[in-house]
Amino acid sequence: MAAEEAILLASYIVQAELGDMDDFDDVPPDLGNGQSWSSQMIEKIKVLQPVLPDYTLESNKQMTKENWYEEVFKVQQDHRGLSFEESKLEYIKLCSKVINFGVIYFMIKLGREFETAVEYWIGISSYGINLYSPEDKLNPRKSWGWTQVDDLNYK
Repeated sequence: MAAEEAILLASYIVQAELGDMDDFDDVPPDLGNGQSWSSQMIEKIKVLQPVLPDYTLESNKQMTKENWYEEVFKVQQDHRGLSFEESKLEYIKLCSKVINFGVIYFMIKLGREFETAVEYWIGISSYGINLYSPEDKLNPRKSWGWTQVDDLNYK
C-alpha cells in the first residue's frame, strides 16, 4: 500500500474516532508553553496508535513519526463534518480499491533441499492463497481460492 493511501485510511480512522477536531472544548488554543492547537490535536491522534502501519512509518527515512502524524492531521481536516458512520463507510470504500489490502505475506522456500530451494511469498487473504515471486507482490504467479484448498501441510 502506498504511503498516501495509508495516510488517507488513517485520516478516516481519526475522523471516525475523534470527529471534527475543533469540537474539543477541553483543549485551550494555547497551553502557555507555545504548543499550538494543531500540535495538541496531533497528540490526540497519537493516542489512537496504531493508525499507521510500521512499514509506512519506516518507508521514508527522511520523515519522523511526528511528520507522518502531521500529514494524517492535515488530510483529516478535509473530512470535517463526516459522521462516525460516514467516515467508516469511506474507509471501507477505500479499502476495497487498495490492491492487496488485507493480504498477509509469508516468505517460503519451495524445493526438496533447503539449500537449493527457491524463495517465494505466499499471500493469505479472504479470497484464498496466492503465490508471488520475491520481486513482485502485486501480481500472483499462482492463485488458489479457498474452495480449491483442501489440504495444507508444511515442514
